[in-house]
Amino acid sequence: MGNWWLDQPETLEDIRRTLVGHYASLSVVEESDSIEVRGSFPVLDGDDVLDRYDVLIRFPPTYPDDPPEVWETAGRIPRSADRHNSETACLFVPFEWRIRRRDLTFRTFLDDGMRGYFLGQSLTELGHDWPYGERAHGTEGMLQALADLLAVDDLEAARGAMLMLLKPVIKGHWDCFCGSGARLRKCHGQKLRALHHAGTAQSAMRTRRQS
Repeated sequence: MGNWWLDQPETLEDIRRTLVGHYASLSVVEESDSIEVRGSFPVLDGDDVLDRYDVLIRFPPTYPDDPPEVWETAGRIPRSADRHNSETACLFVPFEWRIRRRDLTFRTFLDDGMRGYFLGQSLTELGHDWPYGERAHGTEGMLQALADLLAVDDLEAARGAMLMLLKPVIKGHWDCFCGSGARLRKCHGQKLRALHHAGTAQSAMRTRRQS
């Protein structure tokens, strides 16, 4: 697999342009086989800096199709599922990035994903409950995210949708995974095809194999 920053120099430039102002405390580190961002991440409220965390952000070979991985490097956040900090920081279910981060910019990643995650950590340190809805970990979390994206209520329906997404072609005459008894084309077919086009299932399975 090639180096994305050589194939897409404009994407690396987008990262560099982002690291100004409040984000100037972060810097790009370019190695022969990887791109990282290191430094102090500010938790912002408008122009006010509420807190700071030492971080390492590493970009996968599939960036920007898949999100960066993040580590808190000072040991401030306990390594536990309750704190959403295991091997890496659990900012969101990774395959949601493809669907919900339409612009796929690094600024969006910092402003939304990282800010929300570290703000939650700061509030938890102060004794507050985690302020956001929580996904389960592993496969169940992926199915919860998929259920939300498809607007279905149960994980069995989401599991059926995942099996369809793994097929090379989605056919409209299939029975819909939601259990309505309708053909897919007359029920959730449009939403499922949109996820299939975005490569959702392949991204989810790749994440599962790496976990």
